[in-house]
Amino acid sequence: MELIANESTRKKTLKRRQAGLLKKAKELSTLCSVPACVVVYNTDDDADLVAWPSIPEAKAILTKVMDMPETDRPRRMLDPEGFLQQQIAKLRRRIDTLRFEKHHHMITNIIFELATGRRKNVDDLSLEVLDDVKLEVSKRLKVVRECIAKHRTQGEASSSMVMAPEAAVEPPPLGFDLNEAAPLDDVPARE
Repeated sequence: MELIANESTRKKTLKRRQAGLLKKAKELSTLCSVPACVVVYNTDDDADLVAWPSIPEAKAILTKVMDMPETDRPRRMLDPEGFLQQQIAKLRRRIDTLRFEKHHHMITNIIFELATGRRKNVDDLSLEVLDDVKLEVSKRLKVVRECIAKHRTQGEASSSMVMAPEAAVEPPPLGFDLNEAAPLDDVPARE
């Protein structure tokens, strides 16, 4: 966006856009029941100051804002740079959250593929991903063990859900031992 070079076009655009801006401010104030004002100050010699709802009401609202304690003002008033910095920080936090969720979903998917036999090996995974898979499996095993212990202490072990030891199904092998560190000599060097 840039300044309109043609003066008559610029004046027409100002008049049209100004009317739209005043209408939006009125709608916002009415719909949300909040005090609002708009002041348009055109520096042309023959231009008047335009204010909505009126100049005295706009002065009253602006005075109220400026009379706020300094400690409250920064939370509510931002210049364009401050607003953009606030939005950038919010988006960075969102990106971090999405990255974490994506990584967690990837780890969960790898575990599922290993458990169902769709993934036969883990040779294509980095050491960091393998460590994360190992950590997640350990966490899940701990939760399962805690649930089993809880049910046993509550006497639910005698329910119909208990299988005879010979009928227990072994999960497919993971292809690596969760209690061992990944061998470093099989991993290609990183570039």
